[in-house]
Amino acid sequence: MLTVLDETQLRQRELLREHVILRTYHAMVDDWTEEERACCVMNMQLLHEVSVSYFQDVDRKKAFHGMELMDGHKRAGYTVKWLMRFRPVQMQKDPALQPALLVNEQLALLVAYKKLNVQIDKVPDSVNEHFLYMFRFRHLDANALAMSFCLLQTAYG
Repeated sequence: MLTVLDETQLRQRELLREHVILRTYHAMVDDWTEEERACCVMNMQLLHEVSVSYFQDVDRKKAFHGMELMDGHKRAGYTVKWLMRFRPVQMQKDPALQPALLVNEQLALLVAYKKLNVQIDKVPDSVNEHFLYMFRFRHLDANALAMSFCLLQTAYG
């Protein structure tokens, strides 16, 4: 049986998703220099759109398939899909310093790994680089990403 959420519950889960992504973003840029951090900023309106779009998308999928919950691989895949669609971290400087150039891709990878309980330092650099390249230059299908994340978690989780 599917659970129907009221507007307050819907907004609470959206805020929680935004908070997790924002906290991951701040943890990521904490390792950067002050000059690197000044290159970009989180656009809260775009972050909100990521969250809303994610939940609309997964709610449709859950309703269609009669699922109560989605596994972590699908949640990671759909999160990456919407982070890459909206790219909520915006450049503030031109030219931006190197870490800021792939900031949305790095954020998406860290959020996905967090959902999968995979430590980024346990994954070979070449695998991380392939994910960053895919996020940047390829069309992203959430279900294909879910399968990739399932394999990643099996290998490195």
